[in-house]
Amino acid sequence: DTTEYAIIGSTDGTYFFDLSDPSNPVLRDYVKGRRDSCIWREYKTYQNYLYAVSDDAVNANNQNSLQIIDMSYLPDSVHVVYDTDTLFYRAHTVFIDGNKMYCGYVNSATVSFSMAVYSLANPVAPQYLRDLNQDDPSIGTVHDMFVRNDTVYASCGNDGLHVYRFNATN
Repeated sequence: DTTEYAIIGSTDGTYFFDLSDPSNPVLRDYVKGRRDSCIWREYKTYQNYLYAVSDDAVNANNQNSLQIIDMSYLPDSVHVVYDTDTLFYRAHTVFIDGNKMYCGYVNSATVSFSMAVYSLANPVAPQYLRDLNQDDPSIGTVHDMFVRNDTVYASCGNDGLHVYRFNATN
């Protein structure tokens, strides 16, 4: 299938538009976010999955989640296959390189990482591999990043630009 789709984030969720006729986009589906009134959502795709993160959180009782959405059913629908805050409830940015997902400025109920790396060997069940704080605790936030062949070019806010080479063991 060569159909192009637009994935549009809103304050309350994610919209999927069919762009077969760019002059007349067709809304194919919508997924409500875990939390509404978000000012920031970010997305990356891997295989037929969309990984959705947001860094908006009001308090411990009003959090976001990592959502994984299976897009293989388009144009009919999309299916949410993962929507939990088990790994984290908040991440500012997400980048996928190979079968790894890199998330910047990550918070969960128990930890806070400037950047964390997860395996997508099973795309619907990411597994935590490592976090940047283990190697460089001086970095408070990875605001944005570009990753190529496990080399992370990290924009770290007031801490500047840092380049890291990810290795699962160190």
